[in-house]
Amino acid sequence: MAKKLQIGQRQASRICQMSAADRLAFIAEGLPIIHASAKGFWSASLELNAMPREAEVLEGFAKEEAAKILILLDVVRCPEKRVAGKLSMLIGRFYGHLERLIYAQLAEWWSSGHRALAESGRALANHPRSRGEYGRVHCAEFDALSAGEQALCGR
Repeated sequence: MAKKLQIGQRQASRICQMSAADRLAFIAEGLPIIHASAKGFWSASLELNAMPREAEVLEGFAKEEAAKILILLDVVRCPEKRVAGKLSMLIGRFYGHLERLIYAQLAEWWSSGHRALAESGRALANHPRSRGEYGRVHCAEFDALSAGEQALCGR
């Protein structure tokens, strides 16, 4: 019988030392926990009608938690031959506040259609926080678009 995987604070970094099967099992067990956390923050934000600032903070937490799910899906989608070189970067995004905000914003843009994504992607690429020490690393989803999608986005 397999040992039950421990899920909790700062456990995602353990993914880097796991086999592919263990990594998938760990992520599969963790996704519902992260989803429940995001839903909890979102539900709590809806209860704070009289306190809009606090509600907005909780909405932000909910979006960041949901972004963790997107990052973990990127981990799952990463080809096995490339996972060794990409995994620590993806796990860094999991813990990075700015990275999670960018994933969340890109998900919102993506749901509003390719035209909005194109306009927003250009804005993000030219944003001062996407330059300098960070470079274009934070434009993960925009950079991961297929060639056809990049053409739609004006790249």
